[in-house]
Amino acid sequence: MKKLFPWFILTLIITLIGAGCSLQDKEQETETAKPVPVIVQKVEKKHFETTERYVGQTKASQDVYLISKMTGKVEEVYVKQGDTVKEDQVIIKLDDQDAVNSLRQAQAGYESALNNLLQAKERQGSGVIQAQSQFNQAKLALEQAKTNLERTKQLYESEAVTKSQLEQAEAAYNQAQNSFNVAQDALDKADSTANIGALESAVEQAKIGVEQAQRAVTETKIKAPIAGKIASINVGVGDIASPQSPIGQMVSTENMIVQLNITETSLKLFTEGKELEVNVPSISKSFKGKITFVAPAANQTMSFPVEISVENPEHQIKPGMLVEVKIITAVQDEIVIPTKAIIGSGQDAIVYIVKDGKAEKRSIKIKEMSTDETMLEAGVKEGESLIIKGQYYVEDGSAIETVTEEGNAS
Repeated sequence: MKKLFPWFILTLIITLIGAGCSLQDKEQETETAKPVPVIVQKVEKKHFETTERYVGQTKASQDVYLISKMTGKVEEVYVKQGDTVKEDQVIIKLDDQDAVNSLRQAQAGYESALNNLLQAKERQGSGVIQAQSQFNQAKLALEQAKTNLERTKQLYESEAVTKSQLEQAEAAYNQAQNSFNVAQDALDKADSTANIGALESAVEQAKIGVEQAQRAVTETKIKAPIAGKIASINVGVGDIASPQSPIGQMVSTENMIVQLNITETSLKLFTEGKELEVNVPSISKSFKGKITFVAPAANQTMSFPVEISVENPEHQIKPGMLVEVKIITAVQDEIVIPTKAIIGSGQDAIVYIVKDGKAEKRSIKIKEMSTDETMLEAGVKEGESLIIKGQYYVEDGSAIETVTEEGNAS
């Protein structure tokens, strides 16, 4: 009996330990069987745009140099760099003394030429009247001499007059004919416009001289060719301005031009008149643009220049800024889920959906991923309940308790 007692005690201890382990296992099984609380969201399709992005640079729609059309000394500068000016506003004035003197001389020459023409026309008028009167008298005398000669010939043939009388009649006729010819020539000369034409030509030349002199006076005032801003002024009072060197520069930024180069494979995306989005990262703003030019041929770098017009009424876009042009290549409805619902990445990416109160693991095929949303090619269907919170605490077949159901993925 004494030898059996230790074995009995050992057997009892082992039995109690086994019972305790069995009880603990049952408690763990009971605890594991409890539903896992999760938050789910209905899977829905989303209107999704596929885009291509291109980098370009801005330039002013109008960028012009200020050029003086004549050489002259700068007398006044009315603007400074950065000023906004209107079209035709005077910005620089040159010394105009020489131009004004030349204009006065030209005007005097024109007045002299005009007076000469008027006087010649007056003289021509009185000369024509006198020559016409003499011509009419000579014509009448010729007709009378002719009539007298014809009558004398008839009388001579009937021997009613002598030969001497016939010769006198013939001489009178010849004299009348000569007088008529002289009067005709005098009338033609009096009526001639050759001298008048030369004087009229002189008047026209003098008029052109006046216009040129007036233009020279006008050109001493250098005006803004466009409405916009003064980008630079290169002269000051006392400097010499000339047509060979720009005296300043102006830009108009009411409309901006975005320039970019595209490859031949992208040509099909760009057509003149097409509207697209232009993002300016430096000011964190986007603008609507319209394609105004697509090069018909490649340049030396084998790319195709494109120009996009962008309205810039508040002048926020500056020339030389880098921009991003977004162009939509496709629009379609796709399954889009929150990126946070995905476990793993690449070919190992999975999600969990809730089906019949249990978690169901799904392998997914990712089409496009961003920080917030991911577009799927396969893995889940529209209308299924996707676990978006709590997915890391479940496994395939786990009992699920839906705590909250969030709204649409959009």
